[in-house]
Amino acid sequence: MKLSQATHSYLSAKRIEGYSPHTLSAYELHLRKFTEHVKDPEVTDICLSHFRGYLGTLDHLKATSAGLRVVVYRSCFKWLHEEGVIETNPTIKLKEPKTPQRVPKALSIEEIEMLRDSCEGLRDHALLETFFATGARIGELTSLNRNQVDWGIKAIVVFGKGAREQEVYLGARAAI
Repeated sequence: MKLSQATHSYLSAKRIEGYSPHTLSAYELHLRKFTEHVKDPEVTDICLSHFRGYLGTLDHLKATSAGLRVVVYRSCFKWLHEEGVIETNPTIKLKEPKTPQRVPKALSIEEIEMLRDSCEGLRDHALLETFFATGARIGELTSLNRNQVDWGIKAIVVFGKGAREQEVYLGARAAI
């Protein structure tokens, strides 16, 4: 089986498992670029040196971007191994590059007040204050309705990544 066929099967399986369309699109891009680089050989002919050689050509990328590619390759070839398409997984020894720890940057009081002043309506104010109070993702908050708020305990159930349910709490300002 050609590498392109194997990666297509992998992506189809992940689509059935419910992976996000954005995730599938990114995985498809990384696998296609790798397949083009190695000129679409038989999947059983792929070895660790193919991955290291390709990743070596991507020295312009940040460590996090290169690391994402490693994760995609390991996931795909682990699946191919588990499905019996390949006898050995060539990505077992493939390691992600070390990434520096990033310290989150907090907004200053002035920046927060500028954001509050820039709100054009009640909905904008409510979203901003709820965002500050809960730390929920913007996409989670914009899909909320008022009836989803438990006003007794000032809590909201949001559905995060992977449809994971999480209860978040409003501060006084957000509740008002």
